[in-house]
Amino acid sequence: MVDVLDYEPTEPRQRTTAVSTGVTYGRETAVHRSLNLRKTEFTNLHPCRVLCVTWNVNGQAPTEDLDTLLSVDDRPADVICVGFQELDLSAETLILNVDSSKEQMWMSKMKAGLPRGVTYKQLRHIRLVGILLVVYVRETLLPQISDCSVGWVSTGIMGMLGNKGGVAIKLNIDMTTVAIVNTHLAAHQEMVDRRNQDYKDIYTKMRFNNDETNTLKNCDIVVWMGDLNYRLNNDELTAEEIRTLAEKWEINQLLRFDQLREQRNKHSVFEEFVEDAINFMPTYKYDPGTDKFDTSEKCRMPAWCDRILWKSNTSVKCEDYRSHPIHKLSDHKPVSAVLLVQTRVVDVQRKQIVLDEILKDLDRQANDSLPQAALNRTELRLTG
Repeated sequence: MVDVLDYEPTEPRQRTTAVSTGVTYGRETAVHRSLNLRKTEFTNLHPCRVLCVTWNVNGQAPTEDLDTLLSVDDRPADVICVGFQELDLSAETLILNVDSSKEQMWMSKMKAGLPRGVTYKQLRHIRLVGILLVVYVRETLLPQISDCSVGWVSTGIMGMLGNKGGVAIKLNIDMTTVAIVNTHLAAHQEMVDRRNQDYKDIYTKMRFNNDETNTLKNCDIVVWMGDLNYRLNNDELTAEEIRTLAEKWEINQLLRFDQLREQRNKHSVFEEFVEDAINFMPTYKYDPGTDKFDTSEKCRMPAWCDRILWKSNTSVKCEDYRSHPIHKLSDHKPVSAVLLVQTRVVDVQRKQIVLDEILKDLDRQANDSLPQAALNRTELRLTG
């Protein structure tokens, strides 16, 4: 496991505010819980553009520039999240999870491909065998970042090895908790149930900083991307018919056979998650170096293996969802999504008013719970 902290965010500001007002440690949890329940009273929504990129690079070295992949339009993102799968396919990396030279090569390539005219800081990166996730943040946004942590779940061979599984980075942008998850699920056409189980294992077992209470369920926004490996069911179509439809850009007709959509409609996976409309060619499987679908002996059928979905309790709008066929080094095409996220920014004065009300209410509850004692008037008469 590789986990590198490149920038140390501040502690969450709500914690500092509470402590500075005299809240004892025993009451701190109650204060935080009450503040969270009333956060709409002292926060304003602020837009934040998040660019997410996923790419199964098939163990290849980065021979292509990433400029167009990390700058999908003329508006540089505030947060850039890049997830790779199959970063390194060597036996040493698979079995021992040793440092990989491919990792540093791709990290250098990403840094060189960041949007021009904007200063980014690498917030964190984490790798589980061939699954790598990197998060960059605009330097001007760093004061709003806190509580950055990581987690990972292995679902590979014997349910333990990290050739399959997921990694995640969680961070607070002001009072909005965002988790980015990068996964590589089970392969092969017939392994739908295994993919479903991989998803469930990763979602339920993911813990940040080994804290049993720090889970994906506690996040305001979860962005899930990666090589999810869902294929097209070909019960009604031959492999050749699928290829022909793909080459003719008959996308909607092919998506009727998409396993991921089918499983989501059955409520088997990704409940409450959203995916934008797919208007791009299948992302798998290609002859490396070309735009031709697989012509090898295995002749894999085209499929949308590489996906980006999200779930949120705040406003998230997908501004762009696309593949990048210009990149040809792998048998997969990279996929990107630009998400406009509404984060909650704290109004300090309004927060102080709410905090004072919470503290007064806690004091009142404490006083009401004190035992009450009363003395009765008693007369003592002496007789002689």
